[in-house]
Amino acid sequence: MTHAGERVLLDTNVWLDAFLPERVARSAAHELISLALRLDVDLLYPVHIVPDVFYLSLIDVKRLLKGQGSDELVAQAARSTAWEYVNAMRNAATAVGADGSDVWLASKWEQLHDDIEDNLVLAAAKRARADYLVTSDIKLLTHAALAGVAAVSPEDMLGVLAQAK
Repeated sequence: MTHAGERVLLDTNVWLDAFLPERVARSAAHELISLALRLDVDLLYPVHIVPDVFYLSLIDVKRLLKGQGSDELVAQAARSTAWEYVNAMRNAATAVGADGSDVWLASKWEQLHDDIEDNLVLAAAKRARADYLVTSDIKLLTHAALAGVAAVSPEDMLGVLAQAK
């Protein structure tokens, strides 16, 4: 069984888990991305999450480096690391674009799920015809099926991909 050609969209939290060393779910997220790449799974990310990945990782890296040099050196190292994370995401996965139709669709799901960012992730999964949306967001996991999107946790996706090994 092969997963080549399968399309898997990863939510912001999965990318951050994979990149940031102190995140609880780091191991599963990192293993998921590595396995998906080995199996030629088409990894995707919604383009609108790039600023979140950048700025949240920037803040976390600054916190980790605090006191290890001048404020300017710490800020420079944190910016450099945040860019490395964004570029790693770009190299591992394909960006799913967005336009006004995604905002329209996200707004249609307001009563279902009132988090606009999550609804834009769902819209990206629909746009990309993703086979799976992978997220650690429990609320999003419970509402995704109502939007017609198959959503699973990183651990569950590892199980799906492990069947192909």
